[in-house]
Amino acid sequence: MGQVERETQILDAAERVFMRFGPRRTTMEDVADEVGFSRPAIYQYFRNKKDLLRLVVDRLHRETLKSVAQELDRPGSIRRQLVAGLEARDGRLFEYCPDSGLTPWFLDTAQKDVHDIISNAQRMYEGLLRRHMTKSGYSEQRASVTAKLLVGTAAGLRAMAGTREEFDQLIATSVDQLIAGADQLEMA
Repeated sequence: MGQVERETQILDAAERVFMRFGPRRTTMEDVADEVGFSRPAIYQYFRNKKDLLRLVVDRLHRETLKSVAQELDRPGSIRRQLVAGLEARDGRLFEYCPDSGLTPWFLDTAQKDVHDIISNAQRMYEGLLRRHMTKSGYSEQRASVTAKLLVGTAAGLRAMAGTREEFDQLIATSVDQLIAGADQLEMA
């Protein structure tokens, strides 16, 4: 097994453990136990828990942004594309969210160790939606406002919805209403 495969195994295990315990309660020993390596073996690949956390958060956000871009590029109406894009990110993250309604650690910009990664991913997410709407004929202002509203709405629904199905239904309804509202504003 090569270095890349071992690093991927460790990152996968670290993500599972961070999701289970949160970054504060997770130790490098927990990650080692999860992956089946010794703790010293983990340190051969990653300097410390902070570096491992940053890589896990970065990978999670890169993967979700890639999924959003793929959904936005699929054929269909702008409505279908936006719903699918929001579900690709916020629906996936919903699966990881605690039932408490609090901001989960992988989205919490108050964490100094990962603040820059999370903030950058949020900007990129909003930018993907905005650029897609502009490319689909929305004015820059309309696309910018609608993207901000969609991102904020999805975050709120992620905290409120009881199930993934409810989240998906609320996202579809919200997209319909925000598009209709933006259409009315543009006509005024």
